[in-house]
Amino acid sequence: MPFYDFICPSCNRQSEVSRPMEGSGLPCICLCGDKMERDYKAEHSSVRGDFNKPIVSVSMAFNTDDLNEHRRQFPGIELKVDAPSRTAYPVFHNRTEKRKYMKARGWVDRNSFV
Repeated sequence: MPFYDFICPSCNRQSEVSRPMEGSGLPCICLCGDKMERDYKAEHSSVRGDFNKPIVSVSMAFNTDDLNEHRRQFPGIELKVDAPSRTAYPVFHNRTEKRKYMKARGWVDRNSFV
């Protein structure tokens, strides 16, 4: 399914929604309650696909005590390990990799709403 970018004219919140092509014209409601507008500029930007540089996800960090278990469950995910703080951070090279990881963990992107 393709992704569609939306932006709220009231609060400027951005959202990326995955839906069938026949649903491309359906409205997207922002968390503030206003109707979002399609953001065609973002949809055609160079941000699609691979990231320009890898993204270290600080919000998905975990304790290094769980490092071996994480590597067993997610062998393809690169990790940045900060030994002094005993913290490991997943590193993503594209959006698909990040979405698959989040889905496998049972997590939902805060911008994945319709």
